[in-house]
Order: sequence, then structure tokens, then C-alpha cells
Amino acid sequence: MFFELALLIFLLFLLTLLLFLSLYRYITKNFNRWENLGVPCIKATFPYGSHREVLTHKRHLNDLTRENYEKFKDEDFSGIYFFGKPVLIVNNMEAIRSILVKDFNSFVDRQDRNVNLILDGGPMDQVWAKMLTTLSGEEWKDVRSTFSPIFTSRHLRAMLKFITEVGASLKQEFGKHAVSGNEFELKTEFGKFSLDSLASCAFGFNPRSFEAKSNIFVKSAERLFTNTRWDNLWGISRLIPVFLDRSWCTS
Repeated sequence: MFFELALLIFLLFLLTLLLFLSLYRYITKNFNRWENLGVPCIKATFPYGSHREVLTHKRHLNDLTRENYEKFKDEDFSGIYFFGKPVLIVNNMEAIRSILVKDFNSFVDRQDRNVNLILDGGPMDQVWAKMLTTLSGEEWKDVRSTFSPIFTSRHLRAMLKFITEVGASLKQEFGKHAVSGNEFELKTEFGKFSLDSLASCAFGFNPRSFEAKSNIFVKSAERLFTNTRWDNLWGISRLIPVFLDRSWCTS
């Protein structure tokens, strides 16, 4: 009995070790990509890649992007690693103009397919997956052709009326805070301004988030921009190879 139990524990240990080594190899196999190509980069560490702070939410991605730019601003290109994925960052303005304008047809699908698989999850993921910056191929073209006519000069002038109305609410809210003398979160107030402006221009409906903080529209938008621990855990699990390559469950 003791021998069988010890054998089972040993086999479980070997299986766990094998799985860990396989995952380690899968993530780290490209950790020298930019060095081998002579591209200056932020070195990667297992399992996070170049920036552990993004996953732990200790720092915002925009702050890290700014730091990376300052560090490599004299370089045309630089590189980072997102988990095991090499990511190229273009700093040269002429190259950026070529990618976004001159040679755009060669760079239509700039999003990696694995990112699309990660976003192919729950209802919140589906919202992000349908953004113009996330879509690719014919679906991207269809959405772009739908959105392009919205942003004509005539339509933008019409939107200004709604944005001005929401701006008046923002000014009034700042006035209340000034009178009370209490501290407040600037990000929250501008988030309400953005939400009301977008809703007014896109849906013809002002949720009035400065006054009605508990209406369903505001709650739904708040959930969309909230990452719970479960959301983070689910996102990490989607980076495991068996979750990324789901042909095994459709074959």
C-alpha cells in the first residue's frame, strides 16, 4: 500500500514537472528573438515577458509604453515580449506613416491571431473583440466602411452640440466638488464625461451618469472596464497552448 502511494506521488510529480517544463519551453522559446535580430529590447523573464507590472496591474500599460519610448526614442525600432510573444514597437515616424498610410494594404491585420483567440471568451471579451482595432480581414473592412461615413465634417459638427451639453454637466460637477472641498477622482469624472458624450452621439441617449450613478447603462459600462481577479485568471489560462489552439475540441 505504501509503495503504491509513493509510486502515485512520484508519477504525479513527474507529470507536473513535465507539464511545467513544456510550458516553460513554449513561453521562453522566442526570448532571444530580438537580440538575435539586433533589435534593442526589454529583456524577458519567465513567465511574464518584459513587463510583469501589466499582469499584476501595479502599473498601467501606457506608463510602461511611455518609458519604453523614452528609453529607445533614438532607435527606429525596439522590442518587448508579452509572455512568450515578441512584440515590435515602431518609433520612426516615417515608418509609422508607411505602415498606417502609404503601405497600409500590407499591414491591414496587425493583430496577432492569438490575441483574437484570447478575446474569444465571455460576453465582455466579445465586446472588445468587435472593436475596429481588433478586427481583421473582411470583417474589419465591413465595420470600417460602416463607421467611415459617421465621421464626416457635417456629422462631427452635429455631435458638438451633444458634447457641449455633457461638458456643461462636467463643469457643474466640478463646481459641486469645489464648493464641498472634498477630494475626488479626476479619472472617474472624465470617465462619466466620455460615457455620456459617446452615448449621446452614438445612441442619441444621454445616460446622465453625473446624476444617475446607478442606472443600468452606467453599470454595464463600468463592468466593461472592470477587471476582477477571475477575469485575470481566465485571461492567463487562455495563454496556455491547449487553450490557444482549440482545434483539438473542434476536430
